[in-house]
Amino acid sequence: MSIQRTPPSTKILRVGQSLSESDLTTSVESESKQVGNITVRNKRQRIDDSPNCETNQFTQTFNDFKREIMQMLTSWKTENDDRLANWKSEHDAVLSRLTKDLSDLKIQISEIRESHLQLDRGMEFVNSCYEDIKNKVAGMENHKKESDDRIYQLEQYIQDLQLQSRPATLEFRNLPQKAKESSEDLLAMVSAVGKVVNVEIQASNLRDLYRLPGTSGRPRPTVAEFISVPKRNEFLLNVRRYNKERPVADKLNSHSIGLPGEKKPIYVDEHLPPSKKKLFYDARTYAKANNFSCWNSYGRILLRKDPKDSNEKPTQIKSPKCLLALIKKQ
Repeated sequence: MSIQRTPPSTKILRVGQSLSESDLTTSVESESKQVGNITVRNKRQRIDDSPNCETNQFTQTFNDFKREIMQMLTSWKTENDDRLANWKSEHDAVLSRLTKDLSDLKIQISEIRESHLQLDRGMEFVNSCYEDIKNKVAGMENHKKESDDRIYQLEQYIQDLQLQSRPATLEFRNLPQKAKESSEDLLAMVSAVGKVVNVEIQASNLRDLYRLPGTSGRPRPTVAEFISVPKRNEFLLNVRRYNKERPVADKLNSHSIGLPGEKKPIYVDEHLPPSKKKLFYDARTYAKANNFSCWNSYGRILLRKDPKDSNEKPTQIKSPKCLLALIKKQ
């Protein structure tokens, strides 16, 4: 026996549409159907398995998600508003301090600029004064140089006058000195020196004979002024010849002239002015240290590099500058 089944009529619901009571009754009644002697009951669909339920669940989930997002955004906005308010407050405070510092800095810059202007004016005044002083100092230096040159010329002129005033004088150094010495004692020693070098000296040959001031404990220099320049030159030439022909130990000394006691050398040379004497001493010191020969002739101080070469032209030392220039050349 064949049974024909007719599908139950199903009322299609739109999404979001609900069933009314009449629909529910009809739906319940349509669930059972007589098929011959057999009653066939249709199985009612579960609400959970319906599309509407899924939609509701989706909607509910979406609403919950939306609510959570809104809460998160609201919380985030609140936190950010608080942070923004704090940052704005700090920013305003920093900006206020910066504004105040900038204002103070402007004031300081203005004061510094004014100070610099004052310094510039002061420097201009100092520079002006410096230029004036510099010009005055330059003028004074030129004047000093001219004065030094003039003084040097006058010194040379005075030395020439001194040399001219004593052309016939000789100076004896290291002649033994007695406690109570007379002019006769001096004449006796000078005559003894003349006898050694083969020049006869009598009182008539001398215009004056005296000792110069000197240091205590050492014999003072003796000055003999001859009556004529030839006699004086003869005496000096013979003394130099005597010393040149003998070794150092046998040069003119106190034993040579018959004086007792310790053997001491006796030096005879031209009588120079004090300034020339100091220069002559410095020249002799330089000559001794550098193996030069040094002597004086008619007031001129002469140096020769090679003592044995008599043909070499000697160098005249006119002033300390000449000696200093000679030292710098080495």
